[in-house]
Amino acid sequence: MSRAQQIWIKKLTTSCEEAQSNERDRIRSSASGAFKVALYAQEYGWDDTYEALVAQIVADFVKNYDRKKEHCWIAERDGENIGCVFLVKESKQVARLRLLIVLPKARGLGVGKRLVDECTRFARQAGYKKIVLWTNSLLVAARDIYEKAGYKLVKAEKHHSFGHDLSGETWELDLSRGLNG
Repeated sequence: MSRAQQIWIKKLTTSCEEAQSNERDRIRSSASGAFKVALYAQEYGWDDTYEALVAQIVADFVKNYDRKKEHCWIAERDGENIGCVFLVKESKQVARLRLLIVLPKARGLGVGKRLVDECTRFARQAGYKKIVLWTNSLLVAARDIYEKAGYKLVKAEKHHSFGHDLSGETWELDLSRGLNG
């Protein structure tokens, strides 16, 4: 069995009120704290304003969760969280992909692609017409995943965030065009 086949993608499906505390903790720890914030601080030197942004995104997800239109997926290998992604409702017809992350030791195994594919599959089933996302140009591997999945870069602009001058990008995937774009 290949290393990629040993990776499980788990959709956390219960509402916050119904979720067991360990599932809520997995949502929080997978997208915030040591999982994503520390990783980006280490890799890119981002400051604690990034931590605040991630905490707010996760808090909004927990507070406003709509099981028919939103989900969080966690990639796991050997009982360890190695990646995650959120899909949240932006509007009735538009979903937003948030907080895609894959730990360095799991990169190159197709985890990011599988997580993005889960978002796309779910968004289609939920009736969305489009998925949007915002990223930064220095996140080259993520940008490559988005482009290969059919996302189109629709806007780029310079900004100063997380203690650095960055180039933010908005990408979109038109779901009304069918499976092959």
